Amino acid sequence: MPKLSIPVLVKSFDLVANKRFVSVIRLYHRGGLCRFISIIKHYRNRKKYSCMVPPTITIGTGFRIPHAVGIIIGETTEIGDNCTIFPNAMIIARHSPHKKNPTGRRHAKIGDNCVVGGGAVIIGDITIGNNVSIGANAIVSKDVPDNTVVINVNEHKAI
Repeated sequence: MPKLSIPVLVKSFDLVANKRFVSVIRLYHRGGLCRFISIIKHYRNRKKYSCMVPPTITIGTGFRIPHAVGIIIGETTEIGDNCTIFPNAMIIARHSPHKKNPTGRRHAKIGDNCVVGGGAVIIGDITIGNNVSIGANAIVSKDVPDNTVVINVNEHKAI
């Protein structure tokens, strides 16, 4: 009988959690009865993983959550292809959902190939460009251009 090592078990747990979040989002966008089932699964995932990843967000292919702990993603967030979000990251709104917004979005739009570090906070209806890395514990409340690294409070560093 093959022995399973701790890294293999941790990796498989992360893959299962990631698959569950993505499947709930895909079900929601099918509509009908699938939307109702996805909402029930969302509440189960929220309780099990302590994460708020609503089924209403739009995600691209290759979306990844390596460690599903304490992540909060707003319901109007758009996430591009091959993005990774690490633990305790938050993508939140600046305004109340009752305040009228001409674009209909209250949360960030994140481009392709982005990495959001652990504890990072993205606030408001902003646009994060392609190939952006947001460092751990960074607070972002302004638009971020393509190919940059955010290392602190709204400080961009070109690569």
